[in-house]
Amino acid sequence: MNSYDTTPVAVTLSRRAAVIRRQLKVTATALLALPAVLLADSTTVINEVFYHPADDSQTEWVELANTMSYDMDLGGWRLTGAVEYAFPPETTIAAGRFLVVAADPSKVQLQSIFDKPLGPFEGKLSNQGERIELRNVSDRLMSWVDYNDREPWPVAPDGSGASLAKQQPEMDSATVESWAASSAYGGTPGGRNFQTPSGSSLRISEVAPAGAQDSFWLEF
Repeated sequence: MNSYDTTPVAVTLSRRAAVIRRQLKVTATALLALPAVLLADSTTVINEVFYHPADDSQTEWVELANTMSYDMDLGGWRLTGAVEYAFPPETTIAAGRFLVVAADPSKVQLQSIFDKPLGPFEGKLSNQGERIELRNVSDRLMSWVDYNDREPWPVAPDGSGASLAKQQPEMDSATVESWAASSAYGGTPGGRNFQTPSGSSLRISEVAPAGAQDSFWLEF
């Protein structure tokens, strides 16, 4: 009686466990093989920070970048941590474009004349460094950076007129190696931080939904 009841069950569980282990191994290997440029925080990321203006004619601001190939609705999202700002309903960031939130929007000249900075945000960006977070409408942490004015972080953004700029929007905002001092005085609010050769950029089109049962995947 015992052999009739237990043997098939034991075999089934063993096979299933083996399949699960193989799936986990394949998924982990695939993730480790991804280049660092793909390991961005989310669909919309913190991309540039102007935390220490050189003079009173400038103002602090934070720039977001949409790394996807479709428009993103940021209504209900918020910046928190160092500063606080809640994005109004129907706030949209276009595919591959940028959005700036400033302490004093009237002092920010964007790269595109068709865009306007948002704000003002509450609080002040520390000149010594602190954490900025971007959270979505469900309060999920989508992107963050804990910048600093000391090495290994770039030191030029600390009062010289340069911004703290990500080398590519798709790079991880939380990683110090992703950041550099802007080459343009005052940064590049609303525009690409650094020019890249034509055809060299890679943009994520779609990602596996949260909680996907089968596997993790990216579409380009």
